Amino acid sequence: MNPQDDGHCFACGPHNAAGLHLRFERDGAAGARATVVLDPTFQGYAGIAHGGIVMMLLDEVMAHASGMVGEKGMTASIAVRFRKPVPVGIELTLRGEVKWQRRRVLALEGSVSDARGDILATSEGSFVTSGKLEKPIGSIAVTEATTNGGPSFAESTAKQGDRSEVGLVAPRASVGGAQRDRSAF
Repeated sequence: MNPQDDGHCFACGPHNAAGLHLRFERDGAAGARATVVLDPTFQGYAGIAHGGIVMMLLDEVMAHASGMVGEKGMTASIAVRFRKPVPVGIELTLRGEVKWQRRRVLALEGSVSDARGDILATSEGSFVTSGKLEKPIGSIAVTEATTNGGPSFAESTAKQGDRSEVGLVAPRASVGGAQRDRSAF
């Protein structure tokens, strides 16, 4: 299976009139980041985002993290922990990071936090890559350490047995709006 992006993704597609139009930027050596303000349309209980919407945000940020290391990742499994209610109408920060890769499997983590930095929901996911991205926006070798001071993605990947260099996609920064270079996804 070779998934194709037609720009109609509900979360990030610029051509989906009902979509969120999320825009992601690189966050560290193997991560992705975006911000979003959810409309009350996406609530479950009054003022609280529906759990399925929160899960979708976590899935999407992990998918984009896989793109940041040059892989076209698709969700195989995801586990979500809802730590606190996720409010609608406030700015939320989404973060995802590739923790390791072994052959075609990527292990990822994601989080949703509020403006104070409180973690509201977290996820762990396994993604299967269907190959390298066809048109990376920009490629760099990953040699820098991750933000937590641990080994870089390339170093931890090498320890897992895959010694190939990992390319990062350098997407355009900022969130929202219909204009987005989707050629990498």
